[in-house]
Amino acid sequence: MCLGYRFLEGRAPDEDLRRPPMELREPVLWLVWDEIAILHHPAVSVQARSSAAASLGQLARDNERYMKLIIQEGGVEALLKLMEEGPMEGQENAARTLGWLGRSCEIVEHLHADVCKVFAKILREGSLKVQVAVAEAVSMLSYQHPNCKMFLRSTMLSLAHRPSCIRNC
Repeated sequence: MCLGYRFLEGRAPDEDLRRPPMELREPVLWLVWDEIAILHHPAVSVQARSSAAASLGQLARDNERYMKLIIQEGGVEALLKLMEEGPMEGQENAARTLGWLGRSCEIVEHLHADVCKVFAKILREGSLKVQVAVAEAVSMLSYQHPNCKMFLRSTMLSLAHRPSCIRNC
C-alpha cells in the first residue's frame, strides 16, 4: 500500500497508517478480529479463550451491528469449537454469546446445522453449569425465533426420557 495514496484521499496525516482501510471504517472490527483469533488459536490459554468468548458476548448484547460483524467474521464457528473442546467456563461463555447472537436472523442457518447439535450434546452430557447456560441460550433463541421452539421441545423431551441424563444430587 502506498502511504501517499491516503494523503491524496484527504485523510489526516496523523491517522494510523498501519491499519487496513476497512478497519478504519469499522473501529470495533479490530476487536472482533482479535477476540475471534484468540478463540481459534490453540496455544492461547483457556482463560484467555474464555475471556474472548465473554467479550464477544458483551459486544453482541450491546449492539446489533457488532453482532453481525461477529457472525460475518466467523465468530460462530470459533464459539462452537470452544463449546466442544473448551473448559467449563469457556463453554458457558460461548453458550451465552451464541444465545445473544441468536437475535440475528442471519445466524438461524448456523443454528439448525451446527449449533443445535452442539447444544443437544451438551444438554445430554455436559456439566450442569454449562447445561444451564445452554438452556438460557436456547430460551433466548426460541423467544426471538418461534421456529426454534420445535428444537427446544424435541430436545427437552428426548432428554427427559433418558435415564442417563438424570443426575443424583
